[in-house]
Amino acid sequence: MEIRFDGKKALVTGGARGLGLAIAEMLAKNGADVTVADVQDEAGKAACEAICAAGGRASYVHTDVSDMAQVQQLYAAQERVDIAVHCVAIMMPDAWLEADPEKVQRLVNVNVMGTSNVVQETLRKMIPYKQGKFLILASIGGKLPDQTIPHYRMSKAAVLSMTMTAARTAAEHNINVNAICPGIIRTDMWEKQLLPDRAQRMDLEKEAAWDRIIGNIPMKRPQSPEDIANAAAFLCSDLAANITGQTLNVDGGSCMQL
Repeated sequence: MEIRFDGKKALVTGGARGLGLAIAEMLAKNGADVTVADVQDEAGKAACEAICAAGGRASYVHTDVSDMAQVQQLYAAQERVDIAVHCVAIMMPDAWLEADPEKVQRLVNVNVMGTSNVVQETLRKMIPYKQGKFLILASIGGKLPDQTIPHYRMSKAAVLSMTMTAARTAAEHNINVNAICPGIIRTDMWEKQLLPDRAQRMDLEKEAAWDRIIGNIPMKRPQSPEDIANAAAFLCSDLAANITGQTLNVDGGSCMQL
């Protein structure tokens, strides 16, 4: 079944690269008019140019989601928002006892407060129209306890909690709020931060560490940005009209739940 978003206004925070870009491309390819918001200006503008060159519609707005004034300005400039997808997060691989408090505060500002800011402004924009699809990217790291990346896991657990409470607030206004928890995807975050740290902890070369990590996934393969974008397409469509407050794990079976 083809999913179309013709006539829909979509906003993707963190859409300049990685999973956010894959989702922005998917929405535009299927008819949505997409606004990409990010702090990576060069990448964001290039992404929108590529989307337009492929026949889609996209524009870029510089936005630091940890700054509420910038988030408010972003939403004020939108005529309406039918679909919002929040994809912004930063990573720090430091263990509990090695963490720099300033780095922890920055992570909380972006991952937790940034999500809170976007939740507030998304709901404020959608509620008057009594409709909308709001999707937040979390992580299986927010569900699975492990000694690695503890602060990132903490922040994503907070994001999952916000998803459920936002869904409760939005439900009476016919707005769906859901989350996707990606598994292991070799994005820049993994390539530049997580994988070198894991390889060092495992005392392995990078590729050997990657192979071992992938071997622990029940389906024995990594996920891809396209996997996440496909899941996003469903949750942002009318096919998911009666789904809200839920988390969809796209992880090859790494986090199985009743």
